[in-house]
Amino acid sequence: MADLLIVPFVPRSAVVPWLGAATTVGLTGSGVALLVLVRRHRGPGALRGCGRATLAGLAGALAGAAAGLGVSAGLRPGGFLPSVGVTLLASAAVLAVFLAVVAVVDGGDLRAVIRKVIRA
Repeated sequence: MADLLIVPFVPRSAVVPWLGAATTVGLTGSGVALLVLVRRHRGPGALRGCGRATLAGLAGALAGAAAGLGVSAGLRPGGFLPSVGVTLLASAAVLAVFLAVVAVVDGGDLRAVIRKVIRA
């Protein structure tokens, strides 16, 4: 809803960043509400390790963003298909670096999830 309200009031060249910022604010608010409700209904033990996981996710996001920016800045293609290729390569770099950082920092949570998925 906020996205619809923002668009008419920002310059055309700034619509995408503003939509991204509005989405970030909305999802952060939803996440905080979810944490409050989980704590209220399941107790503080349900949130044990949440701080570490948050820091691991933030570290992975920053490192992944740097990797994606590095790939996209280093490869300046011309044309639609080469741009798609660089986008895919940058996305793969973001994912690989994010997963690597989170796997090292999160204390084993990611490995536990991967083991569960593989067993299912």
